Amino acid sequence: MHKDAIHERDELDAVLDDALATYVDAGAKPGLAQCVFEVTSRRERRRSAIRRWAVAVPALAAAVLTAIFVAHRAGSPSERSPLISSVPSSTSSPALPVQPARRAHSAERHAVKPVTNRPAPPALPRREVFPTPAPLTAEEQAVLKLGNQRLEEVSAQTIQSTTQDLVQPIHIAAIEIPPLNPPDNSSN
Repeated sequence: MHKDAIHERDELDAVLDDALATYVDAGAKPGLAQCVFEVTSRRERRRSAIRRWAVAVPALAAAVLTAIFVAHRAGSPSERSPLISSVPSSTSSPALPVQPARRAHSAERHAVKPVTNRPAPPALPRREVFPTPAPLTAEEQAVLKLGNQRLEEVSAQTIQSTTQDLVQPIHIAAIEIPPLNPPDNSSN
């Protein structure tokens, strides 16, 4: 039975080898290279188109936003809030409420208007010492007195302890260094 199984495997191997040999000899299909070239060139054209749009769309959006911003800023100055408010001089009449002006011709709209300088506000008085010293309250005087008393006590204790430490002699232990023994050269 074992010989029959081996014989069947040999026959199966021979059939498989014959079939594989026909696949190898099939050769390349005509036009396969042309087909692969067309597919890759289509992909490349698609990628280059996407790259162009990826640059063109944001550039167009930026140009449109810039045009809108410039158009908005080009409106008449009377429609916008004034950047510098005028201050009437002390000799002029009282200020009248400002009413928005109607649209004027472009020459009037862009005319340069003089700006009057405001007088400087009066200077504040200068103090010799800042902040101005004030007399101590009763609580502050009590804390100061307590602090001074405690400082005197601590100073007295410190002076006593330092004088006692100065009177005691200093003892330094002697250093002992044993001599080195030379190595034995007789064993070599």
